[in-house]
Amino acid sequence: MEKVRLLIKKEISDLLEEDEVKKESSVITEYYIKSSVLVLEGQKITTIPLSYGFGKNAEFSGKVTSIERFTPGLSIDEKFKNKVLFIKHINHYDVKYIVNSKPAVVLTTSDIKRPLYIKDFPIFKVPFPFLGNEKVKIFLKVKEEEEILENRYVDIGFGNYYVYLHFPYDPRFQEPEDLNFYAPYNVLKEILDRLVNLGYPRGFKTRILLTEGKFSNYSGLQKFLAQQDEDKIISIINIDGCGLGNEKLITKSINKYVIDEFHISKVSRLMKDLGVSLKKEYLKEYMDLSFLKIPLVWFFSQPNIHLYELTSDFIGEKDIKEFSSYISYLLNNLYKEMV
Repeated sequence: MEKVRLLIKKEISDLLEEDEVKKESSVITEYYIKSSVLVLEGQKITTIPLSYGFGKNAEFSGKVTSIERFTPGLSIDEKFKNKVLFIKHINHYDVKYIVNSKPAVVLTTSDIKRPLYIKDFPIFKVPFPFLGNEKVKIFLKVKEEEEILENRYVDIGFGNYYVYLHFPYDPRFQEPEDLNFYAPYNVLKEILDRLVNLGYPRGFKTRILLTEGKFSNYSGLQKFLAQQDEDKIISIINIDGCGLGNEKLITKSINKYVIDEFHISKVSRLMKDLGVSLKKEYLKEYMDLSFLKIPLVWFFSQPNIHLYELTSDFIGEKDIKEFSSYISYLLNNLYKEMV
């Protein structure tokens, strides 16, 4: 955890005036699986938790329902509701569909590298596949932990209203060399360098905001916004999962449209000015952004099935610099006609 925090503290202070960077701390309660044992034909089998957020000790029992893969169409089928469900092959894009089917517990032989925050049920890795109809019992104990989130921010420019340039990260699960941290973080640094050395937008303040709790539905951002006058925030430009190429403008998370038609139209026109064809998509990952009341301008590199497995060795600086130039252009021109 400390590697990422120390890196951000040092490098952001080097880019900006250290005394201008403010830090706010808040406490959240998280639930992690302390122990889990599966009993099959009297044999105890240790399982590996692949998710966190399920908040109670529990016992699950019943016959296993087994499938090879979970396709989107299965999410509207109620036959998995409250079942012990084994899915042989899972990736992190499948999770939002699995959640809709409301199983009691999910078992898999797959590795899922992305940290999964799921309140409704746990997911476990098991050492062998199930064929279906096996009678099992699963005993689960959770631990409750209070964790401190650190958010850092600095304001650049003048005005009564704000545009947020937001970088979410999660020092619990990320290392500096992880691709899913390295690429967007270096996009942020490129943009900051341009703001400091080439000038900042006029007519509003640009708030550079770095928040923790990325994988817990942006819990750091939730805490920060709860203390702000949201009527004074024009939009949030989100620097997450980008700088890798193949970026798409995210229009909707699992349960909420995150951007309005005004911003889609304006972003589309500005990207066209840059010679870039705008591609729009729903977010493929499972993330609950229902707390957002402010337009979110978010380009995410998807699909990228190996995003949480690779390191910074697999990214070229060209992609980072090119995407940084796009976001800098948007930041400087999105609201030019309004000021």
